[in-house]
Amino acid sequence: MPRRVLHILSDADWGGTGIARIVSAIAHGIDPQRYEISACFVGTAGPLFEEFQKQGIPTSLIKWRHPHRDPAGLFRLWWRLRKEQFDVVHLHWGGRGVRWTIRNACSPKLVFHLHGQITEHDLRRHTASSTAGVDAVIAVSQAVAQHCLSGNTKIVYSGVDIPEDLTRHSSPEITIGTAGRLIPIKGINYLLRAMSLLKPDFPHLRLEIAGVGPESSNLKDEVASLGLEANVTFLGWISDPLSKLSQWTAFIQPSVEEGLPIAVLEAMATGLPVVASAVGGLPEIVDDGKTGRLVPPADPVSLANAIRELLLDPVNATNMGNAGRARVMQEFSSRKMVNEVLSIYDDLFRL
Repeated sequence: MPRRVLHILSDADWGGTGIARIVSAIAHGIDPQRYEISACFVGTAGPLFEEFQKQGIPTSLIKWRHPHRDPAGLFRLWWRLRKEQFDVVHLHWGGRGVRWTIRNACSPKLVFHLHGQITEHDLRRHTASSTAGVDAVIAVSQAVAQHCLSGNTKIVYSGVDIPEDLTRHSSPEITIGTAGRLIPIKGINYLLRAMSLLKPDFPHLRLEIAGVGPESSNLKDEVASLGLEANVTFLGWISDPLSKLSQWTAFIQPSVEEGLPIAVLEAMATGLPVVASAVGGLPEIVDDGKTGRLVPPADPVSLANAIRELLLDPVNATNMGNAGRARVMQEFSSRKMVNEVLSIYDDLFRL
């Protein structure tokens, strides 16, 4: 009989896409004869819940009314776990109350997966909450692991699938792009200011922004105030990012903080050079000068200069993109990530 593993994620809206892709890769990549993977979203129903169901991943929903503590939600979680025993609960969300509830309900092996150092609300580091009481802690990057209080943290870099078809779709206009949740920590406002600095030299340069989030209205207002309406397009949510990545010349990640962004790995996997802020786990992905450029965060001038460098030297940009793809194939593939998670599961039952 395979051991049963439950992955617990937060709200099923598009903001959790990166984590959802990690769970999906584990669900489809792990040997079903050894571990049977299911998922549970805590919060409200959303598109990711439906996506998991379409993929054939057994998925449930626990209603959770408040951002942090919800006694009724904790009871619903406890009852769900009490009724259906799991060998491993793999947490991608939750504090001490959630961990205590899980332990009290079914006493599984408990894995806590840290995806970032920050909260979307106030940029304070959230790893001050200890990971005591868990059997294994996974961090998506060294930067995240450094702020974890647990001594048994293992780094498992997030992985992506490597597309075989690298056909690029030519366009009369040079287009750069970015993708992610539209929230302050993604630093899109600094990218817009960099675009304003680039416009005199590249009047037809286009920026496409894929994603949704609470900053959408503010960012559109800034586009108007900078006179960039003809240069910037908001794409909304893109279910198939590869369709857009094949049309871009470079991928830009101007975040002020990051754990390990899946979007950057996907861009590199398609052969795009990356310009990114030197924060969080980004320096662990982007090799400055070889696979792209790293710049100081919240610095539109440095960001514009790095983008200008790529646009003026397309041969070097192509070489960087090729080097980035090779690096993802070697260090950040889905297969490598799944094998490392599998090893952690196995170790739990060797103790």
